[in-house]
Amino acid sequence: MGIPHASVLALPLFFASLALCTPALSASAGQASPSLRPSLPSSIRITLSKQAPSAIRLEAKQAPLAQILKQLTAKTGVKIHYSALPSNPITVTCAEASVKTVVECLLGPGSNLAAKMPEKLAKATQALNPGAQAQAAELWILSAPSAISRTDSPKDGAMPAQLTKPAQQKSKHPNIAERDRDQFEETLKQTASKNPEERATALYNLGLSGKTDDPDVKDALRQALTDDDPNVREQAAASIAQSADPALIAELNNLPKAGLDAGSTTDQSTLSQDVALLQKATRGGEKMALEFLKNRQSDSQIEH
Repeated sequence: MGIPHASVLALPLFFASLALCTPALSASAGQASPSLRPSLPSSIRITLSKQAPSAIRLEAKQAPLAQILKQLTAKTGVKIHYSALPSNPITVTCAEASVKTVVECLLGPGSNLAAKMPEKLAKATQALNPGAQAQAAELWILSAPSAISRTDSPKDGAMPAQLTKPAQQKSKHPNIAERDRDQFEETLKQTASKNPEERATALYNLGLSGKTDDPDVKDALRQALTDDDPNVREQAAASIAQSADPALIAELNNLPKAGLDAGSTTDQSTLSQDVALLQKATRGGEKMALEFLKNRQSDSQIEH
């Protein structure tokens, strides 16, 4: 059977239209779906200026906290100590007056920091600008939230990551509120640190915590009374006096002279007076007790 003449004429037109459509299809296939585009690389930018209250500006994009803190130390010279941090990257912008407040901005609510600065620098800063805070020489991150969610609006389409909360382990201190438990247990661990300054800082924080009736806190304070470092022993004595725990204070008063002031410039009579004065200051309220402890530091000032 023969092919109609009209159909034969239509075939070239069909193939011609197909050839015109092919480049358009190829171009569409070559465009990647937005969901398949590779994520933007991480970046950390830190700028310093003399303009308070935003002397330090930090912009991080999809960067791990450990890397951010490392670069912050390299840029400012302030040592930052921590035991563990979430490893997931975050996107955040912080503009603050000090390294301590920048780190607080990074970690968000629920973080607990201790800062140490030389006494001479602190006094000089206060003399030049009353009410101002000197830049800390060292920072300790005593605890950080196990989950951090940043709400900053990232640029260039980078989405901030939410750090997932690890599975909760059974706590040895169920009577302590969950929001305070991680911080409390981390401070207890720090009392066994190899660094005597960190041990003293932990004892200082335990004394202010109001949890000196906890058996683990009592054990830590008792052990610190025989610490090799005289400053740690003195801080343990101050924290015990502040606790107003009769049993602990009795142990403190019954310690032999050599047990507490060996290697220290503080003699036994001065220390006994300090204990009595601190107990009196504590009864006058937390502010008075804190002021006493600050004045008691001879070599450094610990800011909490």
